[in-house]
Amino acid sequence: VLLGRVELSMTTPTGHYERALLLEKDHAVNSRFLFIQIPDQIFLTTNGPVGFVTWLIVSLMGLVRIFPIGYCFFLLSIFFKNISEGRVFITHNAGVLLTSGIVLIVAALLTPLLNGYALPFLNNHLSANTLHVSVSLKFTELFTGAILLVMAYVFHYGIFLQDEADHTL
Repeated sequence: VLLGRVELSMTTPTGHYERALLLEKDHAVNSRFLFIQIPDQIFLTTNGPVGFVTWLIVSLMGLVRIFPIGYCFFLLSIFFKNISEGRVFITHNAGVLLTSGIVLIVAALLTPLLNGYALPFLNNHLSANTLHVSVSLKFTELFTGAILLVMAYVFHYGIFLQDEADHTL
């Protein structure tokens, strides 16, 4: 994302290019090695080179999509490490699942607002380039977040049952 290898539709004085990479010199090249395809459709109109502000905004759009999922993978690696060590029904695991679920749900709701409205608005007012983005809700992230919340509840209930059984004995 930071290298400018983000796929978008670009209109320049020399023509219109579908599936162009942001910082490519020749947009007609079919090189597709190491690029990011953001699920949102990005439309960029420029009268010259792509400016720093536009590069920064498009990079932020990619990072806004990638960061929450990467953070959840990090948290879930802690969860699976605890399970592999035999620590299954502990409060930390339930907290990790709860945090991951909340992060995914909040990201699924806020990312379209940021990528569809806030970031293009900033770009269009701070740069000579014009940016339009077509976004949609990612129901898979919402569904996955809801599943993680249910799993967190199950783990909290399992911890309660384990404590109750330990106190009974």
